[in-house]
Amino acid sequence: MPQQLFRAYEAVLQSLIDHAQATAAVLMLADSAVETPHILTQVGRLTSTGWVRLIEISPPDVFIQPLASQGTTAALLAVHSAGQRQWSPTQQCLIRAAAQTIENLSRDGNRELDWHQITASRRILPVTEEELCRIVLDIHDGPVQKMYAAVHRLSHLQHLAERLAVTATEDGDEPIATYRENLQEVGWLLETALTEIRTFLGTFHPPEFKQRPLLDILEGLIIQHETMTQAIVHFEAGSTIPEVDVPIKIALYRIVQQALTNGIRHGGVNEQFVYLWSHQDHIHLEVVDYGKGFTPPSLAGPSATERNEHIGLRGMRDRAQLVGGTFDLVSRPGEGTRIKVRVPCYG
Repeated sequence: MPQQLFRAYEAVLQSLIDHAQATAAVLMLADSAVETPHILTQVGRLTSTGWVRLIEISPPDVFIQPLASQGTTAALLAVHSAGQRQWSPTQQCLIRAAAQTIENLSRDGNRELDWHQITASRRILPVTEEELCRIVLDIHDGPVQKMYAAVHRLSHLQHLAERLAVTATEDGDEPIATYRENLQEVGWLLETALTEIRTFLGTFHPPEFKQRPLLDILEGLIIQHETMTQAIVHFEAGSTIPEVDVPIKIALYRIVQQALTNGIRHGGVNEQFVYLWSHQDHIHLEVVDYGKGFTPPSLAGPSATERNEHIGLRGMRDRAQLVGGTFDLVSRPGEGTRIKVRVPCYG
């Protein structure tokens, strides 16, 4: 659905600049908390940097049409026609019609527009692609390399077996000892490789989200994490956790999974805490550790990080926003890390 939605946005913008005889058009997210808008999609002959500069100075050859807003977050449609001093009534009518079309495309039934959610749906696609690339690299650099080494050892064993079968040697039992040693090494390599592959498959194989309640899913994830890492996870859940929609289950599952992994990999901890409770039709989640901590990158607004090493943080943020929730990260060097998530029960 996100890909189809943004292809529809681009089609509307392209049709607009064709009929309005414009140079370029852009759909931007404008948050009152930040100065620079975030570009959702654009068409035409202007770069993203060029658009940001033009929006800041707002020259006569740029027409800006606000779209329906939600809270502090709004979107705007901007159209550029190089050198134009005045926009005709026909052009203005076309721009407003395009804005209305975009608003209609963005609504889910009668629900209000949530531009943060739409932005997250746009960002989650490249994040998912990067996650898949990272999985491929992990498998290539881990179990695949061990299997390659095992195959090499097997080739050596085959050569030894041929020597033993054809001729006797003056070395007594040395070839047999070498043969056994290589067999043990091959067995260890294959066993380790299979364990790593099972770990990858277990990590990314989704549980039965439709059939199982949220509490059950998270408890299973935590048990799996403890088994794989030997870490201790203290899990506290409220007495009444309502049933939630499947997208909410998936988002919370992946956020907890990533947060626990980060605590082990980057925080250097062997003890973690997960808290889950509900309040006024929302689910609240916190994942806490008292490890190394760090200085978090910006995760909101146009200055939000896009660096590869922050893919896990970006993914958690976007998964929360994708289901209409919020994501907050609190951490300082030497003071541990706390991840706070709030999502609606019904996405």
